[in-house]
Parts: sequence; C-alpha cells; structure tokens
Amino acid sequence: MSYTIKPFHTDYIDDATALLATNYARAQCAEPNLPALELLGNGQGAATFRLNLEKDAHRPGFAAFQNGQLCAFMLETMRFSWKGQQVVASEEMSHAARVEDRAMLYRLLYRELAHRWVSEGRHLHIVNYLAHETSLTECLYLLGFGAILAQEIRDVSSSGPTDEFEIVENPSPAALLELQREHSGYYATSPIFLRRNDSDAEIVSELEEHLADGDRIFSCISNGQQIALFIVGESAADGEGLLLRRTNSAQLKSAYIRPTERRRGLGAALLERSISWTRQQGYDRLFVEHETANLSGSAFWGKYFKPFVYVTMRYVDNSL
Repeated sequence: MSYTIKPFHTDYIDDATALLATNYARAQCAEPNLPALELLGNGQGAATFRLNLEKDAHRPGFAAFQNGQLCAFMLETMRFSWKGQQVVASEEMSHAARVEDRAMLYRLLYRELAHRWVSEGRHLHIVNYLAHETSLTECLYLLGFGAILAQEIRDVSSSGPTDEFEIVENPSPAALLELQREHSGYYATSPIFLRRNDSDAEIVSELEEHLADGDRIFSCISNGQQIALFIVGESAADGEGLLLRRTNSAQLKSAYIRPTERRRGLGAALLERSISWTRQQGYDRLFVEHETANLSGSAFWGKYFKPFVYVTMRYVDNSL
C-alpha cells in the first residue's frame, strides 16, 4: 500500500487520540486488569491521550496518511543522557497505528524518526508499546530493538496459600543496608549487566523516602539477618507505569531475595503480604516493572502477573 508521511502537526491530535483510544480498548480487552478507558488519568479517559499529545506535539514526530486519512503516528516523548549515551524515547501513549498493515506503518514512521534522531546525535532509541500488540514485537525486533523492561499487572485477590515466614513491616533503613547493598550489586551480574553505584548514604536515603511517601516495606529475617524485602506503595505520578498514573493502582517498587534463600516460598509469602496490603488500602490492581534479562525475577513475576507494556531499546552506531 502507498502512504504519505508528514511531520506530526497539532491538527492531527483529534484523529491520533481516536487511534490511541481504539488501541487501548483492545489492550484492556486482552488484559482486563487494566483500568477501563474512562478511568484513565483520574477519570479523564481518552482526554488523557489528548493531553499527552498536546504536551509532546512540539517534539519530533511523523504521521502516515492514506487517501487523506490518518493511519498511524509516532512522536518523541523524552530525551536524556544515560551513562554517556544520548537517549531518545517514544512511550506507549505517543504512537499508534491501525491494525491493517500495522508493521509496515511502524517501519515507515520509525525510518523517518530515527533519521531525525541520529542526525541530532541520539543513538540510543527506546520504544514502549502495549504487550497485546504482538505484531509490534516482531516488527521492532527486525528493526534492531530488544526488550529491556516489562511492566506486568494483576488483580488484588489472594495469590494463594503460602508457607509461614517471619515478616517484618517497615524495618529501619539502617537494618536493610547490607541487603540493599547486595541488591544493587546483583544488577551488574550476568545476564542483566546494569551497574548501580549506590553509596550507603543513597541506599538509606532511598529507603527513608519510601517510608516518607507512605510505602510499605516488608522484609524477612532469618537467624537475625535480613534476607529479603518487598516494597509496595501507590503508583507514582511519574516514572514507571505511565498508563496507570492516577488510576488507583499500587506498585511493587522494589524486591530482592538473597540467592541462597530462593525457591522455598519466601517470594510467594512476601508477594501475598504485599497483595493483602494493596487490597486493604483499597487499590484496584498491582503492577511491577522488572528487567527482562533478570532470569529469576522474570520467572517469578510471570507466575503471578501478566505483561501490559514492554520497553525496548536499540543502539545505533554512534560513528554515524
């Protein structure tokens, strides 16, 4: 099919909003634990999509037309520096395409957007997309993208019976320092390979911030040692879970179990305690974001949660 590609313009926002709403409705049908469309953005519904498009319409973006009708669009939503790399991203509320010829439409749009990004020295490209769009998984893979993160969701019903462990609520940050120091180092191991150079002061400060924000820290003690923790709280107004902001959703914000303590039901017990807290606080759902290369973590979350967003990344030769 033949398409006309144009730079994105504010005149296209109405039709782009409709494309996003249609796409989200399919996602919510595939994963009913997602909020209904009308509940997004604290009840703003599809207007949430419009507001995001209006905010980002000045950024680089392109739209595809056939016979004067908008078929697809893709907008940049953020740019930043990370470990010396210039990064640019298009998040899940800033691109959509009709079902017919979707993969080709994304290829055409990304070609234009990537050309713009590379010409500006942006060589690390990130695209977030809704997990139900299986055709996009293959499309992005063939364009050179690979998964780095998954956002997964579940309801707040019990995850099932668990073994009994000594679980402590909101232990002092200082008591968790050694465990969280180990947690930070874990991400540098194969096959995750993410270096975190958190100082002891930063680790304690982050834990204190969780407590100040009203999050709950559940930890497990064995022989006087902290061996595991889960941190749960309200989904933040920024950061992970873009679609779930202001939708009465809770988030598992951190989780770690010492490798020697795994595979004996400890994670299930901490998860059940976190779900129970989520339910008692009146939240409608619980989500978690995790690195897809975290083999043990991915396997665990996959037992209890379903993916709703994937985050993918492509590195482009920076000599270009």
